[in-house]
Amino acid sequence: MINLEDILANALGEQKPKNKTKYNNDIEQIIAGKFIAENLYCVTKEYKFGDLIGKYKLENFDLHYGITKWANLSKNPAEDDYLFIDTETTGLSGGTGTYAFLVGIGYFIPTGFRIEQFFMNDLSAEFAMLETLKTKMSSDKTLVSYNGKSFDINLLETRFIANGIQFSPKKLNHIDLLHLVRRFWKGSFSSCSLQSIEKFVLRSFRNIEDEIPGAQIPQLYFDYLDSANCGKLENIFFHNQSDIVSLAVILKLISEILQEKEDWFKLMVNPLGLAKFYHEFISIEKAIEILKKNTVEADCRKYLSFIYKQQENWQKSIELWKLAADDRELFAFEELAKYYEHHANNLALAQKYTLLALEIITGGYWVDQQKLSDFSHRLERLEQKIHNEK
Repeated sequence: MINLEDILANALGEQKPKNKTKYNNDIEQIIAGKFIAENLYCVTKEYKFGDLIGKYKLENFDLHYGITKWANLSKNPAEDDYLFIDTETTGLSGGTGTYAFLVGIGYFIPTGFRIEQFFMNDLSAEFAMLETLKTKMSSDKTLVSYNGKSFDINLLETRFIANGIQFSPKKLNHIDLLHLVRRFWKGSFSSCSLQSIEKFVLRSFRNIEDEIPGAQIPQLYFDYLDSANCGKLENIFFHNQSDIVSLAVILKLISEILQEKEDWFKLMVNPLGLAKFYHEFISIEKAIEILKKNTVEADCRKYLSFIYKQQENWQKSIELWKLAADDRELFAFEELAKYYEHHANNLALAQKYTLLALEIITGGYWVDQQKLSDFSHRLERLEQKIHNEK
């Protein structure tokens, strides 16, 4: 006989985890906390101002206005407006079949920083957990997450809708630190994961024996639902707490880099990323200052040359393009050819730099056909102009 349930299971892929049939109180023996609703368990962790997270003290801070502008916030959040958030879920891909079984939020209090973690001891607690989160996420809050715009908040939005709760966390102000971190440290390390930033920037090292790889967390929760075995559940809570408190320290650190209270060079910030941030959101003069100190780096030199080009500071642009041409960077030959053709009206020099570019393009093992076509077309046009002038 055809088993319809098996067919549907194969077609639908990931299945909804099973609810436990018995209310499980064993978790109270493993992790200090309390039930705040049926099957909804709350764990609270507090840090004091001055506590070290890696080499940095946990402290309140003033958000730099550049971050406010970058995040498109109407104003700087007050110290009690931040809501740092991280979820642990039953799947890493999101979707309607994925649940946030543990949601941690962190916020500043007069004496330090408090984390509250809401854990679904059973899937039947989801509605109560979401209603609790709704009361915490008032309209004046600014969420701070790590990849939350793409994952955590999207998932919570889906769960609110699925439970018929009229609330949209997507509408809250939001600082997604992953995107900010990438601007500052992309290329500095092999990864911009939160654990990499903790390790290389904060110098915070988690106990490897206690740490659980994120990919294993869903299965540990499934095992808990099936067997009521708390196992490494405490480690999941610790993992979540560590993520949240790190967010607070990282956001403070980036603000202090922009306030020049911290040395960005010693913190291995990518100078191009920092200069671009200044250029877009704070000060073009400061961007130029950073780039001028790092013209040995090809990307910095190129970006600075385009700033000068926008300012029509041709002398400084040409100096940088010629340095780049010495390093056989094709963009420089193109810019020099365009300058001498359209601004200096020196067709001979424009032709010279076009021919040099074609020598580089055709002299390698692999030929960029698009570049070959572009420069060939430019050469034809220049030769026609030179012929017409004779």
